Amino acid sequence: MRGKKWLTIITFLFAVIALIIAVVIGKGCACIAYDVAMAIFGSALLGFIMSLTEYFVERRSAMEWFWQESRNVLSKLRKVKYINIDAPLDLVHACFQEEWSNDLRKIIDPTAKDVAKNVLISWYEENIPMSWTEDDDIDAELDKMYNSQMQGYREEYMQCIDSCIAASTIDLGSLGNAYGNLDFIFRNKGIRDTAYSEIYEKIRDFRNLLLSESYHFIPLKSGKGNFPVCAGKADDICRKVFDVQYKTEGGFKTKLVYQKAFDDIDKALEDFRLKIYRNATPDYPERVPVLGNTHIVDFEHKSSDEGK
Repeated sequence: MRGKKWLTIITFLFAVIALIIAVVIGKGCACIAYDVAMAIFGSALLGFIMSLTEYFVERRSAMEWFWQESRNVLSKLRKVKYINIDAPLDLVHACFQEEWSNDLRKIIDPTAKDVAKNVLISWYEENIPMSWTEDDDIDAELDKMYNSQMQGYREEYMQCIDSCIAASTIDLGSLGNAYGNLDFIFRNKGIRDTAYSEIYEKIRDFRNLLLSESYHFIPLKSGKGNFPVCAGKADDICRKVFDVQYKTEGGFKTKLVYQKAFDDIDKALEDFRLKIYRNATPDYPERVPVLGNTHIVDFEHKSSDEGK
């Protein structure tokens, strides 16, 4: 792209300079300088027209390359998984930390109780409908429920961590080359600055964030990492990527999860596409939730609605 740009500029300058020289010398001057100037002007003008035509073709091609490479990388980043947990994260993390330090804690104080575990179980009792009877061993059932839920939480975090490790390996070399190839005669700074700040920089920063955290995540796969620390880092990534919205209606509470950070980049890519194709119809991608959960929060309201 840069070669076509400068070829167009140089041929234009030669044409202008040759024309000025020819005008200054004047047609009435019977000298070879005038003929040479006109010859240079004609050749330079023809070269300028040809290079300008090629420039616009190359301009579109360069912008399409950057747009396509950005979309390819973004589609891979979108595979980062949301951690879907139905309990307060602070309580869950306290349990992770408690379980992680249990061996040492029990050695220091053999009578130490599982405080975080009991707090989380109390939350379950207050917020999750129970179907047990008086004949059931409630403590045993609660303990069983706790172990099952914690196993599910660990699996959720590991799936997110695995997706982060995979996304951290994305190669940005081709995207970087595509961005570097953006070099125009007109509106160069505006197009490049927008492409950098709204698309390239955001994609690079997210990839680099995943890459930096993968050094903590990878040892966890071989049993050497610190799970509570990695869980906290996975939560930080999710907070940067996802936007969680809640809606309560008719006794039901709906949780909708959007990939806001990546949706914003997608919108910027559509803005960039409209600069490639001047007369194109805007086709902004719809922001679709990647996860949606609905559960009952008001049993009395639900019962009254069903009776209508």
